[in-house]
Amino acid sequence: MAVTTVLMMKRVFNLSLRALQGF
Repeated sequence: MAVTTVLMMKRVFNLSLRALQGF
């Protein structure tokens, strides 16, 4: 369960990074 949470966090983190780079 903890692994899934980490994966989800990584996904959100990568998406936010991509969004910031977009700006």
